Amino acid sequence: MPVFICFIYLVLLVIIKYKIKDIISRFCLYCFTSYWSISLIVSWINPYGMQENENHTYILLVLGMVSFIVGMLSFVRFSSVKTYKVNKHSLLSSITYVVRSKILLILYIGCAVFAAKYASNALIAAELSGGALIDESRGEMIFENSSIAKLIYYYIVDPLYFITLSIISLVILSKQKHRLFIITAIVFLIGSIILGGGRSKFVIILMYIVFGYVCYNNNFTNLFKFKIIWKSIVLLLIMTIAMSFQTGYRSTGSYQFNSDSLTDGILDMGETFATYSIIPIRLFDYSLRNDYVSKFGGEKYGRATIAGVDEIACGILRRISGIKVKSTIDIVNYTQDHPVNIIPGKHPYNYCYTGLFYFYMDFGVFGIIFIPFLLGFVYRYYIFQFYKYNSLISFIIISLGFFMMMHSLFQNYFVKNWILPICVILAVIQYIFVTKKCKFSLARNIKIA
Repeated sequence: MPVFICFIYLVLLVIIKYKIKDIISRFCLYCFTSYWSISLIVSWINPYGMQENENHTYILLVLGMVSFIVGMLSFVRFSSVKTYKVNKHSLLSSITYVVRSKILLILYIGCAVFAAKYASNALIAAELSGGALIDESRGEMIFENSSIAKLIYYYIVDPLYFITLSIISLVILSKQKHRLFIITAIVFLIGSIILGGGRSKFVIILMYIVFGYVCYNNNFTNLFKFKIIWKSIVLLLIMTIAMSFQTGYRSTGSYQFNSDSLTDGILDMGETFATYSIIPIRLFDYSLRNDYVSKFGGEKYGRATIAGVDEIACGILRRISGIKVKSTIDIVNYTQDHPVNIIPGKHPYNYCYTGLFYFYMDFGVFGIIFIPFLLGFVYRYYIFQFYKYNSLISFIIISLGFFMMMHSLFQNYFVKNWILPICVILAVIQYIFVTKKCKFSLARNIKIA
């Protein structure tokens, strides 16, 4: 099996090199293919002594990986983009227009105040119960039993965290001096990190910075220059120290830094790789062995993939009709509430069953082929939208897409309530205020001429 995965990996690298002409798509697929392939090979080597996987599981995972790549390759036939260049002037104008918006500034100030207020509660809660990710009891303590505060966090603050990373990465890389925005955004980001309590947020920040650099410069070979390498080493060291602080926060409920916490932070990186890259493969295999499709009443025909929206739709339907409709969010809740022992002598793991798990729950093997293909196709479309219009909105969309793509081995993020609605809202904004506006201006200029 490792030889088979290595062969597929090398073939895909060659195809990407010669078939993908634009820098951003090539970078995304190099990262995606390398991460998936390396994780599958390490999983086969099994350095953590986990239960062995079936060959069938690896074949399905490779099939899902290849389907996404084929989806991205296929879109080029439908594209009208002729050149793959980034107009920095247009992009900077778009950034300036957005960050100077008074409505956005008011939103950021409000969210920064919200994050700062409840972050102090999170620190108090951490001292009492540890700084692990928000659970029901800790959430009640942080948000003072306020259902409105929880809704604001889950539907405004959490989505805004990812949008902010997109904007601020470009603002910093372009060296624009939007001081008020930068200060407000940083306060908001720090508060969000404390509220969430997760170590992965630092990895996400690094991911957004690297992706922003590639998109802004339309180049990723410069990442290997000495000047960039040493800056990357410094940034990685800062991230390690930050993760050490967060590790201490999660275990003791207070931020502390010493030699022990630094060692824990470095070891934590290895644990993070295992958690996000190898354990999901084992849990996916476990779900196949135990026939989760039958356990949850058969295939869900698309509802499992968008379980977050399905939960909202079922809730609305129950209120309107009074009929008790069962939501596919039950699958997500089950994976959270029923940890699985996959490493002898270690604590059990839950939740992370790979993104392909939900596609399989929807349509079986066909879902593993079709849904990644569709997602790859749509993602390439928005990369080309970025090349065509050089708008900040399209950059936010592809940044969020890159994050979900790289995390797809860990989880399908469409099971979160806010992801799909935010993607739709961003797509509508892109169409109305960018695509349609540019088409109207072009038609008007032609008419005048």
